[in-house]
Amino acid sequence: MSVSGFIDRVWAEGVSGWSSASNVLVSVNGTAVASVACTNPRPDVQAAGLSADGRVGFRAPLALASGDIVRVTTPQGRPLRHSPWLYLPEACDGWLPVSLAVRHPEYAEIAALAERLPVTRFRPLFGQPGQVAAAKLELEEGPRVARFGVAPRDADHLQHFHERVLGPSGIACPALRHQIGLGRRQALIFDFFPGQPLDRCGPGWEAWLPAVMAELSRLQQFGASQRPGLRVGVGPGRPLLHRLLRQALGDALRPGRAPGEHRFLL
Repeated sequence: MSVSGFIDRVWAEGVSGWSSASNVLVSVNGTAVASVACTNPRPDVQAAGLSADGRVGFRAPLALASGDIVRVTTPQGRPLRHSPWLYLPEACDGWLPVSLAVRHPEYAEIAALAERLPVTRFRPLFGQPGQVAAAKLELEEGPRVARFGVAPRDADHLQHFHERVLGPSGIACPALRHQIGLGRRQALIFDFFPGQPLDRCGPGWEAWLPAVMAELSRLQQFGASQRPGLRVGVGPGRPLLHRLLRQALGDALRPGRAPGEHRFLL
């Protein structure tokens, strides 16, 4: 079975969902809090053909505060869909005060960044493998987006990419404002750029593909006369493009993709 389960709901007093595993492990802010059996009836999962008897549901009591991060995995460490889940009560309007980052173990990089920039509040964004990879920041001069954990060499190449490719070719993109060292890694600070929601093109990846390919085509047509000056490697024998291709192919071949996703990513 390619689907290990889902988190259906997280609220102040608990988490619920289902999993094909016999039990799931629940943690809050990186600390394990419970191992819960998956034995509650779930007729919807049975009707979908994902369980023979439907006894795969779970429910775990919790005591959550705004900004807590709930993770649910199988005993083998495989995260359920929607894990991690950021608990945000409706009253907070999706934002967290920067004062929370100082005392929250998951937001150490945001706290360090707030010592360098006048951040008032933030919204964390998650990447692989479920850690805080970026954050939307509210500053006095306007909204920004921070990307964490970037190697210095990759940060330099991204700056080069903005200056020599994106700007001259007219590709719509947020401006790169700052490169701030946080230990051995860097945080990149961009203007907030809302982008173009793909669902405006229609439902599903088939409708999104033409819009994505059109933007990629603009990069390909940038101009052969300027390309020789853009060849900057990021390591012995492995230019940045090769690394991006390897990453994209690895993501496309990851198990658990919905039907059609493999073809779209490839």
